[in-house]
Amino acid sequence: MGFVDPNYRPVSHLDSCEYKGVEGVEGAKFFCSFNGEFFNERPDFEPATIDGGSNNLGDPDEADNAAFQSFIAGKELRAKKEPRPHPESNVLYQPLIDHEIRVLELKPAAFDASFQAGLHVVNIDFAYPERLEPAYPWVKLPGGTSFRRHETVLVHGIEQHLGPPVFDQQVDFEAGSIRTTSGLASALRYLRSSTQSVFLWIDQVYINQSDLKEKDAQISLMNLIYTRATNTLIWLGDDDGADAYIAFQTLRLVHDRLQLSDTKMTISALEFQRLHIPAPNDVSWWAVRQLFGRHWFSRTWTIREACLSRKLYVQCGKAVVPWDDLSAWCMTLEVSGLLVWLAANDVLPIAFISLNERTSLVEALVKTRHAAATEPKDKVYGVLGLANSDLMPILPDSSKEITSRHVYHKACVAELLGSSRLIPLLKCVDHDTPLRPSWVPAWSSPRVTAALGYLTATWGVYMTGGDPSGGVSRVLSDDRKRLTLCGKIFDTVSSTGEVSIDPSLYIEEPSLLSNPWANYVYIADNPRSKTLYSTTNESVYHAFWQTVMAGRE
Repeated sequence: MGFVDPNYRPVSHLDSCEYKGVEGVEGAKFFCSFNGEFFNERPDFEPATIDGGSNNLGDPDEADNAAFQSFIAGKELRAKKEPRPHPESNVLYQPLIDHEIRVLELKPAAFDASFQAGLHVVNIDFAYPERLEPAYPWVKLPGGTSFRRHETVLVHGIEQHLGPPVFDQQVDFEAGSIRTTSGLASALRYLRSSTQSVFLWIDQVYINQSDLKEKDAQISLMNLIYTRATNTLIWLGDDDGADAYIAFQTLRLVHDRLQLSDTKMTISALEFQRLHIPAPNDVSWWAVRQLFGRHWFSRTWTIREACLSRKLYVQCGKAVVPWDDLSAWCMTLEVSGLLVWLAANDVLPIAFISLNERTSLVEALVKTRHAAATEPKDKVYGVLGLANSDLMPILPDSSKEITSRHVYHKACVAELLGSSRLIPLLKCVDHDTPLRPSWVPAWSSPRVTAALGYLTATWGVYMTGGDPSGGVSRVLSDDRKRLTLCGKIFDTVSSTGEVSIDPSLYIEEPSLLSNPWANYVYIADNPRSKTLYSTTNESVYHAFWQTVMAGRE
């Protein structure tokens, strides 16, 4: 059952609307297609305390508590059989065993006080059992590792030269201290309580960064960490004078006005006025651009964070919104065409991707290729939780002996072993300098050209020889570095033309606007190309124009 917002101002009808001018019809009214109370009453983000936190459905019930007690009993029994060494009181980073992580206990203090904290070793093996949502008995929510379906992520492609992080802040522990960045220190101030300790998992703190073996093991656990966390907060940073409240309010207003429209809107002052959204030159849109220009939206690792976390929130300064709301607002931007307008003139080149289920490794790499990573190997490591690579598991390795090309090669081999998607993989090869193996894409480099098969909504690939339904015959060498394909030699390249940036064909003023094609016509029609094809008895020029026109007269 839909509902009407009583404060909603009617929107003027378009000139082409059949109800424009009809007596008694004031304007268009929009109805939300979901129950308003259910979707608007969202709990605020709350860090976990010593009292614990709710699971994905609310407070634990009797079955949840029984499962937890059984898990504890099993851990205690194993601990008696395999006692672990007594922790040393003067060591900050206590050793970890399988499926153990560290959480930060941030002790209560005033907002501007120095940080006093503790590190606790915890186990993440436990997951609440699956159960049904009480209000919707057909919806089963998982207790273990899950993937957030219909997840949308905004990633912009600006190459940010931020330089190395500056660790100019400090968190004090009984066994020592940790230097951290001002960005993390700001987040801790907003999350800290003045009355009780809060417990946080923070990747910048919980890993012993000097221990590469531990670092690799902990990165492998991130999927479990995100899916089994009570909730996750994306910290975008302080507002720095760019009012995040205005940005969020603008996005919500646009979503409320346009959520039921599936057509691109006209970008004009009159259209914005008709829809009662801020004018194109309003400061609200500047705030939105500043929001999407933040560093978080450009990183590879953050995509997995957004897709795997169950309860996800976004905070910028004091402004906090649920991720599901922001995701819906961004989807409306994409459908309405406002996202393209926001990213006009390369001021904010935003890419909009949708990762709604576990996919192939290559598809995940294609969709996240424009996202940045300080360490090139993280282009693969950062998407492992989103992709299936069971036939050849890839484990993070931070050692210098393992190069990014080695990781990219292993990812491609895993894809070849697990599927027949050879052509989509080869279409990703797009590098200027010779690399070895040559058939392995440079995932850390942006594309130089546009692949036709990835410009459409499907993964269709244009193939002049027809669709090889049985797959392309291939042979991978024993060392898995040489890839041999089965093909046909049908001609020899005798000459090449100039590269055309805009190879469009224009009917009006073709001699002027279609001039880049003149060079190709000359090559096809010059005296050296007069030899006929032996199989069809056609000239090179005839084959040329037939190709351009896709075989149509």
